Amino acid sequence: MITNNTVENLPMSVTISRITGIEEGNIQISIKDENSNIDFIKISIDFADFAKCITGLAASPCKGTVSGLNIVGKTMQMDTLEFEMPENSHYSSGRVEIARKIAKEKCPKGWDFDTGFHSQSSFFTKDNKNYARCTIRRWITI
Repeated sequence: MITNNTVENLPMSVTISRITGIEEGNIQISIKDENSNIDFIKISIDFADFAKCITGLAASPCKGTVSGLNIVGKTMQMDTLEFEMPENSHYSSGRVEIARKIAKEKCPKGWDFDTGFHSQSSFFTKDNKNYARCTIRRWITI
């Protein structure tokens, strides 16, 4: 339910883990939106402040990253976009850039296309013509 820019009752999960490596000595807390399957909040807090936090200290200092707020509570819808490539472009070294340009023109409004074109099925021949395909995605409210 969405009211006043507040989304209520979203299925989420929380992960609390000890960090090793660059930020060793810190705890990372991630909040994942189960609908969109993204960790939209990541918090890093040192051991001492984390200990104070879980024993009742309010407003413990930490650093965080918030991302993907535009898709929280939404689910991803995927489809395939196929389009004809210009003649003589199928084996050219610039075919990926050509495919990206055409995909941008052909991609339906509200959808985003994968820009890679690196899989074996990205380029193919059908009816003696050269084609490209990519995955397109959009995020929809459930």
